[in-house]
Amino acid sequence: MELHKPLRGVITAMITPLRARDELDHAGLERLVEHLIAGGVHGLFILGTTGEAPGLSYRLRAELIERTCKQVAERLPVIVGITDTAFVEAASLAAAARKFGAAGGGGIGALLLSCQPSGIVGVCRAPCR
Repeated sequence: MELHKPLRGVITAMITPLRARDELDHAGLERLVEHLIAGGVHGLFILGTTGEAPGLSYRLRAELIERTCKQVAERLPVIVGITDTAFVEAASLAAAARKFGAAGGGGIGALLLSCQPSGIVGVCRAPCR
């Protein structure tokens, strides 16, 4: 899914339902996604501001991106948090988001890391390529 118009309305930060430390709760994820959509949200923000993303394995993050995007099936935009302290991992998450049909990605790496102002634009744009 690509954004052909600006985001609007309520884009909710979704938690990641887990069965165990590194195991996604598939049924819980399906119920949660449908509950949020039925509740009238205009988009989902996964791996974002709820705080658990840095504690999840990269494999699990990719699985969450794939399952969420497939289930949503372009009914509304899915935005993926790609924040990571390793640039290559942020780029990998952005690639997974693009591959599975997310509408976009969001990150705050440049705010957390020491970076010269001239480099911020390039750092922010690079994972999206």
